[in-house]
Formats: sequence, C-alpha cells, structure tokens
Amino acid sequence: MSSYVLWAAVAAVGAATVLSYAILASYFPKELAGRANAALNVFHIGGAFVLQYATGVVLEHWTPQAGHYPEIAYQIAFFLNLVLQIIAWVWFAFPWVLRPSTSARFSD
Repeated sequence: MSSYVLWAAVAAVGAATVLSYAILASYFPKELAGRANAALNVFHIGGAFVLQYATGVVLEHWTPQAGHYPEIAYQIAFFLNLVLQIIAWVWFAFPWVLRPSTSARFSD
C-alpha cells in the first residue's frame, strides 16, 4: 500500500476530531457554546492521558526483553484501543441510526 494512502487516512482521521466542536456547538445555545467546547477540549486532552496511561498498564503485564516489551504486548494494547474507538464510533453514530425518517409517508 502506498504511503500516500496511509498518510491520507491519518489526515482524515485526525481532522475528524475537529468536527466534534461544531457538532457540540449545535446542541447548546450560543451563549454556552464556548464553555461546551472548552469542556470538550478538556475531555479530549484528559481522554488522551487516560488512554496513554491504560496502554502503559497493559504493556506492563509483560516482562521487558532486552529493554523492550514483546510484540504481543503492543498488539493487545493497540487492539484494545481500536475496540474502544469502534465502541465510541458506534455510540456516536447510534442516534442517527435510530432517528425516524424525515420524509412523510401517507397511506390512502
């Protein structure tokens, strides 16, 4: 796979988090949108801290070999991060899946 495709995927996923600020602002009155976005920023940074710490906790379940953790430790830690991201994505998309259709259907 070309490195351009991989970097494009990284850019798309990295830029997607910016959308959360616009989406959140639409849920609050204009007077509170700044506070809501500030709180979201705290949760983004706090969440990153918690995930990095949890990754370290998972890695520490293995004994380092020659100063490095074994490959399986990283595979499991990153797999758990991926599972959490999928769960978060499903939770985010769930309201749109359950939203009733806006098109009116009339029966005679």
